[in-house]
Amino acid sequence: MAIKTHLLSSSKTVLVAVAGAALGYFAVPLDGEGNGISVAQAQEQSAAEQRANLETRKIEPLREATFKQISEAVELFEAKQVSQAIAVLNRMLTSGTLNGHETAMVHTNLAGFYADQGNYNAAITALEKAIATKQLPAGMELTHRYNLGQLYMATGNFRKAISFIEEWMRLTPDPPAQAHYLLGLAYYQTNRKGEALTQIRTAVDKSPTPVENHYALLYQLYFEKRDFKSGVSTLEKMVVFFPGNRNYWASLTAGYNALNQDKKFFAATEMMYRQGMLKTSAEFETLAQLYLNNETPYKAARLLDKEIKAGNIKKTKDNYELLANAWFASREWKRAVGPLRTAAGQAGDGKLYLRLGRTLLRDDEFDKAEEALRRALNRGGLGNEQGTAWLLLGQVRYNLDQTDQALEAFVSATDYEDSQKNAIQWIKILDTDERYKTLVLDIETRIKLKEIEERRRKNGELPPEEEEAPAEEAEGEDAG
Repeated sequence: MAIKTHLLSSSKTVLVAVAGAALGYFAVPLDGEGNGISVAQAQEQSAAEQRANLETRKIEPLREATFKQISEAVELFEAKQVSQAIAVLNRMLTSGTLNGHETAMVHTNLAGFYADQGNYNAAITALEKAIATKQLPAGMELTHRYNLGQLYMATGNFRKAISFIEEWMRLTPDPPAQAHYLLGLAYYQTNRKGEALTQIRTAVDKSPTPVENHYALLYQLYFEKRDFKSGVSTLEKMVVFFPGNRNYWASLTAGYNALNQDKKFFAATEMMYRQGMLKTSAEFETLAQLYLNNETPYKAARLLDKEIKAGNIKKTKDNYELLANAWFASREWKRAVGPLRTAAGQAGDGKLYLRLGRTLLRDDEFDKAEEALRRALNRGGLGNEQGTAWLLLGQVRYNLDQTDQALEAFVSATDYEDSQKNAIQWIKILDTDERYKTLVLDIETRIKLKEIEERRRKNGELPPEEEEAPAEEAEGEDAG
């Protein structure tokens, strides 16, 4: 995971700094664990006593000849001749001439060299040998023990890392935020998530400036705990401190949505769009729907129109229909026609063609309306609006002076209860010379007979009417 990569880098940096310093003497604020005594003994003594024992330890001198040899190794290391540097230090260890403190210094530098090569297990061994001499100054030994905790983290031995870091923190007044983070991460890796949360909270509170890894792990812990309210609160800070991270914004919008905080969900999604962070068609579609829900249909239409053309929103029937709806809601009737026609062409039934025909009729586009309504009827699936389609087709043909064709459409409309009365009225309008008077009477009689039949069927006087499956008309065949 990304967090582990960060730790590997940190361990290497710390230990290389060790090797590069004169005689390998640590000059970094990250310290180690204990004081050369067993864990059981450490638990029996107070932290103050343990530090006192370390600080009063007698350290053997570092002789000039040893100093020169270690300096030679450090120079080779800095010249990128790492294997030669390691060879110099190993010869020193087998010479039999080193005292305890000198041996500790050689192992300290070896640890740094091994860490530079990524050989963390060898670095761990070298540091443990340096501590075992009991010839390190108090601050250096503590630093070594903390570094061992880091190295054990890098090698995945989290339990050992915890033991070193916990002991080091017990002996270190006011440990820095990074130490709390490292311990919290080790707890997290060993499924001690309650303790991890405590440490990561402390790391966040102690950091003089926001640290991204700290906040990322804090959010992760809240999320796994299903404490979404605290998780969202953490994400709100993260998008302020680290505004360029798309994942944080996406998680924040998801959190607002889960908590039903609709206004915040809308605002955060729009902010993502402004920053160019929306990536998927579904994300763009969601924002468009939010614009519509929040009574800003023009923004929805502009967004959909732009992103469909750019290829960021899928060119589906539903999305073209959504675009048409947005233009309709914006009272941009003419701009709605194009996407509505495209949506109708992709639909499996004729409902959108019916809607298109109604729109074109209102705009006096009679030829185009007639074509759309014929397509609606031919494609079918209109349900209760089948009669409406015939009625509108009759009106369009009437306006095109196609009297006979209009009559045929109106007669078809009389077959449907919802359009019967209007259709009869239109037939009467067409019947200026009363040529269709008998036709009207026949239709009205048929309607009355049908009403009587329905009443008798409801009263049980007739068997239920068997429904006949409608024959599907071929696409492109003229209606009427």
